[in-house]
Amino acid sequence: MLNYKKLIFAPLLALSLFFNGCTETETETTTTESPSPVAAESPAESPATEESPAAESPSETEAGAEEIDLSAIIGTKAEGWMPKALADYKLKEDMTPEEAAKEIAGAEAISEFGFSEVKVEDVPGIQKYEFYFAKDDSGKPTQLKNVTLVFDPALKSKVSFEEMAKALSEKYGEVEPDEIEKGIVTWSGPSLSIAQLTKGTNDFEGYEFEIAVPE
Repeated sequence: MLNYKKLIFAPLLALSLFFNGCTETETETTTTESPSPVAAESPAESPATEESPAAESPSETEAGAEEIDLSAIIGTKAEGWMPKALADYKLKEDMTPEEAAKEIAGAEAISEFGFSEVKVEDVPGIQKYEFYFAKDDSGKPTQLKNVTLVFDPALKSKVSFEEMAKALSEKYGEVEPDEIEKGIVTWSGPSLSIAQLTKGTNDFEGYEFEIAVPE
């Protein structure tokens, strides 16, 4: 005789196990770790901003030296033999050191060889003036003969020797190409006066323009 209770219970047990299995699977699926929230994501990098260009370092001229005007130093032919930078001083040939010092203070501080130097601060482009006094009959250096304009060495990086010579040629006369090549340019003036431009003793010294003082 069949056991009806077992026939009814067996399918019910199978269905119960089936549904329990589904429920556990759903639970496992539900409890699976969810992805990190959007807030946890690393933020998008902000677009690179262009760096502001570094401030350009001022040129030597802007850094302290004023703009050099050669025409203000040399002057024109119509303004006479002496460079414009010296024209306002009444320098004359054979002046004593003391007389020259009345025009340019410091000119009297001569060496035993008759040279003196005066630093220049009011003419951009000129470093100093050099004076030469020849010896008198007693052997003392008392007679002014030449004055040299020693230019600022920094000028060499802005003006070539050739450009310097041509600037002076506007006042003192034409320049020969071979003189420029040799680095020594000479001009003749009134009463056989001489003016001469040289490169300086070395690269660390400025151009030198030596000129005979007029009578």
